[in-house]
Amino acid sequence: MPNPLNRLLGIIALLLLSAGSGFTQQTKTDSLTVLVNSATNDKIKIDALNALSKQYYFVDFKKSLDYNKKVVQLAKKINHTLGLADAYNIRGVIYMNTGKNSLAIANLNKAVSLYQKLNNQSGIANCYANIGVFYI
Repeated sequence: MPNPLNRLLGIIALLLLSAGSGFTQQTKTDSLTVLVNSATNDKIKIDALNALSKQYYFVDFKKSLDYNKKVVQLAKKINHTLGLADAYNIRGVIYMNTGKNSLAIANLNKAVSLYQKLNNQSGIANCYANIGVFYI
């Protein structure tokens, strides 16, 4: 028979770990927001916006997509191909998580095309892994 005290301690430990990870994520989100608002270098702003979009893509799809749209607009404006490729990859995941499969595949394919122009093998592989999720 399991010891009730051990079980209670296990539950408390799990709750503390869960609370701590939420705090850590909020801290990271806050830091990225400060970076976006203070960055004078557009490439740094693009990287921070992409990171913010990723922070939200499983939690708040609308907020994730809002950040993502800002990235696409800025990356196109300054012709930052890597930032744009990353944004399309992230957008593909956002649409995948919302069940918009055709939009997800279209954005992931845009990302693959840009990564190929950059000869970015890890970006290409990441996109294909995301596309592969549809076929599992």
